[in-house]
Amino acid sequence: MAQRTYILSRRLDVRGMNVQVLDLTPNSSQKNGVLDGVGQTFYFDNMDWFGATVDQDDYWVSGSRNTDFATGTYALTAQDTTGGGNDCTATNRASFGLAAYLRERVQPGGMALATAGAMTPANAILQARAIAAAVESGGNLTLAAINVILCDAGVGGTLNTNLDGAGGTSRSFGTVDDILRILAGETWISPRYVIVTNVANQFLTAASRATLVAAQTPWVTGKTFVASGHWATTTEPGHKEIPVIAYGGSVVASAMSGYLSKLAQNITLLNPNNAYTAGAVSQAKLRAVRMSGAAIAETGIAPIARIYDYDGTLLL
Repeated sequence: MAQRTYILSRRLDVRGMNVQVLDLTPNSSQKNGVLDGVGQTFYFDNMDWFGATVDQDDYWVSGSRNTDFATGTYALTAQDTTGGGNDCTATNRASFGLAAYLRERVQPGGMALATAGAMTPANAILQARAIAAAVESGGNLTLAAINVILCDAGVGGTLNTNLDGAGGTSRSFGTVDDILRILAGETWISPRYVIVTNVANQFLTAASRATLVAAQTPWVTGKTFVASGHWATTTEPGHKEIPVIAYGGSVVASAMSGYLSKLAQNITLLNPNNAYTAGAVSQAKLRAVRMSGAAIAETGIAPIARIYDYDGTLLL
């Protein structure tokens, strides 16, 4: 089976600008529906930059699909899953995107201490921004590279942690593929009542959370707890469909001398839905930025494409 390729946008103002890649095979408009498989032609999209989110009943309403925890109250709160007294801490409101995912899945200090607690909202957003910045800087997003970011005290990291829980006593259970999907623009929803720790703030494994979920009594508590967030489905507000691109010769050719190679260079693009000067920023028109968070110049000149293999290895 062909490996997946993640073609990410380095700048967050390409949505709706009809930036299309036409030289990947099979071309969607020219393919044989029986023999050629899924068409690979696609329009560039981008993830939302971290910002305020308006939510209602666990659904995205407006604002960023990458919630900035600094814009609201997102601390975990003590919760009671059965009516017999508090037995865990869980999310108290819905949040979306990379910081929400990291707070759910990554145990700071878990490589050294199995009972280490949860990531703070402040650290989660710092680490999410650092991972996004790696796309702009051209860094790998392999498991090893992401683990380095998670352990970097300079971006709110905690030593002795990792993404996937392998080795040591870590209870983390994140994946590189999930990180890449969020960076590509897909929407991760962390609803209310996602269990993260026990009541003593000890990070819980996925299995331990599932045990609490199985034993819960929502008819007593009036709340429904879950062990994890989920990807927004086609029936949920905030859903974003991202292209599934197979790695192959056409991707290599495009990256060397085709559409992707051109989009990896400086492109002039001015999206009317974004602001390119500080004075033009409004509630309806956010500043055009790169994946690092740096503002795009008033000229609108900046590169677009960044390509990663399925395991997070940088290809372009």
